[in-house]
Order: sequence, then structure tokens, then C-alpha cells
Amino acid sequence: MMRAARLGFALGWSRLPPRRVAVLALLGTLASSGVALAVRSSSPLAAPNVVASLVFGLVLPLTAYGAVSTGSGSTDLSSATWPAARRGFSRRPVAMGLALAAFVATLAVVFPVLLVGFGVAYRATPGFSKDCVTSGGLVALGAAAYVSAFSLASTAMRRGRARSLLLCLDFFVGAFGSAFSLPFPRAHLRSLLGGEAVAMLSQRQSSGALLTLTLVAFVMALVRLRR
Repeated sequence: MMRAARLGFALGWSRLPPRRVAVLALLGTLASSGVALAVRSSSPLAAPNVVASLVFGLVLPLTAYGAVSTGSGSTDLSSATWPAARRGFSRRPVAMGLALAAFVATLAVVFPVLLVGFGVAYRATPGFSKDCVTSGGLVALGAAAYVSAFSLASTAMRRGRARSLLLCLDFFVGAFGSAFSLPFPRAHLRSLLGGEAVAMLSQRQSSGALLTLTLVAFVMALVRLRR
């Protein structure tokens, strides 16, 4: 099982070359620092919140979507695991390796964007370290939730095109706090950042909901794989 998982990680990572990940991280940090500078010049206190909104509302979901899509070879999850399956490896641990590669790539892009953006937004003002630790934890939890959700979506529709549908639904339905937003990571992350509560859930409950979404989506993705 571990060998199959390592093979899956290597397969996914080969489709996510470090140079591409580094370029995306660089472009993201330039964007977040530029936004932070622009906002800070007119409203210094609002700059960290704007950076957080940019990272969690745009950079994180798009990066996770791209990492899962690219790591899966822009196809469905069963087809993505076929190169290893035809060599006798079980698809499920291979899929776990693919998801881990997508998760690591997402963190490698989003963490620098968050840290540099906060660094420019805060400069010498207090609160930088605390916000980095708190938001860093949310990035990890959010990345896990998005990678799991997109992995599950990769098992539906031709060539896993349900990923794109999920991305759109997360942007539009997840932007609200109604009960319809419960399955979408965006809604819970927004609540944890101080926004509208999701179906009257507390922030602790939204954290639990994100963790539950991560586990349920990933288990369902593995169950739906062809043997």
C-alpha cells in the first residue's frame, strides 16, 4: 500500500513540476504584496483583511483546483490512476498519493502568498505573527478540504469535469451563509475569518464541518474509484 501511495505521489508530482509551482508562488506573492501596498496606502488597518480575502477567496480554491486537475492529468481519477493500476498497483493508495501531491503543491503556492502579503500589510505593526499562525492553520485545513472535494468531483462526469462545476458552485453558492452553503469549503472559511456564519454554526462547528467535509469527500472519492 505504501509503495502504491509513493508511486501515486511521484506520478502526481511529475505532472506538477517544482518550477511551475515556484512560478505560481512568485506570481501570487507579487499580486498579494501589490494589493497589500495599494490598500495600506489608503487604509492600513484594512490591508490584512483584504490580503486574507484574496488568499482564501481566490488563490486557495484556484490553486487547489489547478493542482488536482493537473496532478490528475486533466482527466477523471480512475483514468489518472491507470498508469499505476496496469502495473498491478491498487488504485486507491495511488489516488491517495495523487491527492497528497496536490495538497503539497497547493501549500507550496498559497503559504508564500499569505506570508508575503501579510508581511507587506502589517510591516512593523503588531499582530503579524499571530495572524500568520492562525491563517496558516486555516490554509492547511482549507487546502485539505478543497483537494478532497475536487478529488471527489474528479470521479464524476467525463474526464472529471465535475471539478469545474464544483469550483463554480463553491464561488457562487459558497458565498452565502445559508444551509445550501454547508457542503462548500468557501462558506466555512469565510466564517472562520470573521464573516457570516454558515447556517448559524459557530466557528468551532465550521472547523469541524471542514474536517468532516475533508474526510467524507476523500473516502467517497476512493469508494467511487474503479477497481
